[in-house]
Amino acid sequence: MRSAEQSFPARTGSVRAARHFLDEELERWQQQDLQWTAELLLSELATNAVLHAGTEFTVALLLLPDGAVRIEVTDRVRRVPRERRYDAEATTGRGIALVVHLSRAWGVDKQADGKVVWCELEAESDRVSEGCGPTTPGVVDLDAFLRADDQDGLPGLGTAPATAASPPNVDEPVT
Repeated sequence: MRSAEQSFPARTGSVRAARHFLDEELERWQQQDLQWTAELLLSELATNAVLHAGTEFTVALLLLPDGAVRIEVTDRVRRVPRERRYDAEATTGRGIALVVHLSRAWGVDKQADGKVVWCELEAESDRVSEGCGPTTPGVVDLDAFLRADDQDGLPGLGTAPATAASPPNVDEPVT
């Protein structure tokens, strides 16, 4: 089993650096077909570490014997993330739902000085479409995911409701 690990400071710029680290390892392991989904899920887990734990975090990547990739983010706070339901207009709270729906498994391992939040992504050859995206390998239809999670109807996140008013023409004065 191959693995790689790197630590990052609790800064928002560290999330981008963690994605870069991930991309390099996926290329080295010839797992670029997982890149888009892996980047999205790592971004969610690393952002949670920065925003909610506020501590240095460590990203560990493991290439499992079946070709799946495990992403682990360790921080120094024992509070466990959980999937939540927020109002449709909330600007937060959908990260763990993405992890739940786009990974084959996820979990949290408590440690004496913090926690490890992890998820596993199946190798593309093992992935089965479950109505949450197109069947093209390596492509996730985010609009379909959001519609499946009752998020359709939000501007820019699926189809707009039939009763939604069009935005005013910017060139015309508002009366």
